[in-house]
Amino acid sequence: MLLKMARRCQCAIYDKELGYTRNCRNSCKFEAKGKNYCYIHAVAALSGRCVQIQSVYKSYRTRKKIDKLFVNLPRELQQKVIHYMREPMYLKRVYDKITSYIYPKITLFLEDLDFAVIIFSKTESIYDYLSRPQLNYCYYLLRILTKYYKIINKKKIQDFINVCNTLEINYVISTYDNSIYKTEWLEFLDLFKKFIQVLK
Repeated sequence: MLLKMARRCQCAIYDKELGYTRNCRNSCKFEAKGKNYCYIHAVAALSGRCVQIQSVYKSYRTRKKIDKLFVNLPRELQQKVIHYMREPMYLKRVYDKITSYIYPKITLFLEDLDFAVIIFSKTESIYDYLSRPQLNYCYYLLRILTKYYKIINKKKIQDFINVCNTLEINYVISTYDNSIYKTEWLEFLDLFKKFIQVLK
């Protein structure tokens, strides 16, 4: 129990001017655990205990409200309240499962690429950069990322974005008058454009 006292604080402080440790000279405001405290040292030493007491009391008040209100609700309403309270936790679990599936797929795709060809080659056909299986896999990843863009960490897919962006630049600066080559690029450009739009 905290009691107001008319004595000095017993907390030790370091006096910079004198160069040694001495007792605080402020008058005592509280006594706790057999020791006198001024207001400043009471806040520093006992604030954690105060927060703990407040936390316990709030929990007590919450339990009392549950006993009075929640328990008397119909079963259906109780289930809705519980579901609403737990919904963020449920969503986080689902999001973690989805991203744990996506990120390894992106890593696998990047490990199979020839970055030198993508960066330095300036050819017209998209198949000079990616094989047909690689390109189909790229389409698949772009569709997934577009669908789940809200839960994706952009930093973790930045390398994949850079690869796609480089391919788009290669298309822009190359000669694509030949309609065959232009057709090859259309699906990739469309999927990448949709993905970038939702990512912004």
